[in-house]
Amino acid sequence: MPSLTILSPLKILLLCLVFFPHVSAAAEESTKGRPAWVDGNAGAEFSEVRYLTAVGSGKNREAASLDARKQLASAFRAKVVSESSSNTEANLNESTEAKTSGKSQTASSSSANVRTEIELRGVEVKNHYKDPTTKEFFALAVLDKLKTKSSYALELQNRKAKIEAQFESYKAKPSVGAAQEILALTEAYETINREYETLNGGRGAPLPLTFAELNQIQASIGGLKAENSIALEFSGEESKPEFQEMITSCLSDKGVSVIAKIEEGKAPEYHVVYNMSEKQKFMDVKGWVKYQFSSLAVVKKGNLQLERKRISKEATGRDKESAFDSVKEDLSEQICTQIAKTVARR
Repeated sequence: MPSLTILSPLKILLLCLVFFPHVSAAAEESTKGRPAWVDGNAGAEFSEVRYLTAVGSGKNREAASLDARKQLASAFRAKVVSESSSNTEANLNESTEAKTSGKSQTASSSSANVRTEIELRGVEVKNHYKDPTTKEFFALAVLDKLKTKSSYALELQNRKAKIEAQFESYKAKPSVGAAQEILALTEAYETINREYETLNGGRGAPLPLTFAELNQIQASIGGLKAENSIALEFSGEESKPEFQEMITSCLSDKGVSVIAKIEEGKAPEYHVVYNMSEKQKFMDVKGWVKYQFSSLAVVKKGNLQLERKRISKEATGRDKESAFDSVKEDLSEQICTQIAKTVARR
């Protein structure tokens, strides 16, 4: 009969620690005293000089970790807004000329809704704690500003190159679309740059374009819109005033000036004939109908036809009107985009 080896209590404890380390971790998590970080004191290990920290809570470890990440993102954005506002006030106090130096020198009116354009990379959940009384879990999320600012610097560098390339294209062939794209890209760049400043001790990256160049681009839009003028001629049963207004408004947003009444000596550059038609399709469902709506736009410059584009959409509804209502926004957007592109290429 084989002999039995009797293990001492100490050896049994050591084996448990080796093969079941999570057991001891869970026990420690539940029984040790409440750590200072739960109440907002991260300590010297995560000094605020280098780290951003936030505490989250939840019914389990996963929920607490997720909440901690969300809290860290919110705290970071609030810090960006606060520092942007402080910088704006400082600029205005230092120079009265700052008020007329362009919007890039003042905080955006939407600064209260600053949204992180790029993901906060490198967020780590470092610690967990379970309150033995309430059974609530807590998690400490940490962001190393030194590591994260490198990601921001690379993002800004890529966006700067894109803005500069767009500006060169705009100078070679000015257009409303190109001008609006540059301004939109620059606004996004400035938003990210404010976040980068928060991570980089208040020092941001240089702007891709000067204030003078941005102001010139902004001022040119009105004149470019006047050059992109078109006369629209609508036909077809579904070309109702509401639908016509959707197309006209969309074209205006894309930098195309729609002339409602042609004055003598001010003929538009382009003439667009727009026609709507519909065809009922088979629908084997009682009380419902199906229609195919077709949108045709012909773009001319003088006697030269530049573009002929048809877009069709099928839709169902209780009647023809409700079916058309479900697709009219998409139809108007697509045909508007095609007209704007045709005009911009010329």
